[in-house]
Amino acid sequence: MEKEILEILKRLETKVDGIEKKLDGVVEQTADLLEFRSEIINKVDGIREDLSTVELVTANNYKDIAKLKAVIVILASLPVPLSTADTLTIPFASISKVTSI
Repeated sequence: MEKEILEILKRLETKVDGIEKKLDGVVEQTADLLEFRSEIINKVDGIREDLSTVELVTANNYKDIAKLKAVIVILASLPVPLSTADTLTIPFASISKVTSI
């Protein structure tokens, strides 16, 4: 009977060893996943910061565009000075010599 109990104990010990190995694997994978999660969180935080910067720069660009449009409207409404350059005039009759049939 003792022999049977020892045999059962050996089988149980073998099974426990297998379970311990699997548990070690699970612990190692969990540690890897936690590290991966931390890296992802850091990267997402960096992306959020970059996005905030882009939004701020875009808002400033819209303000600058609005200012430029206002200046363009003001400049477009100012009178244009006439040119004082000499111009050449051609009499209307000399432009074309069309003969009628």
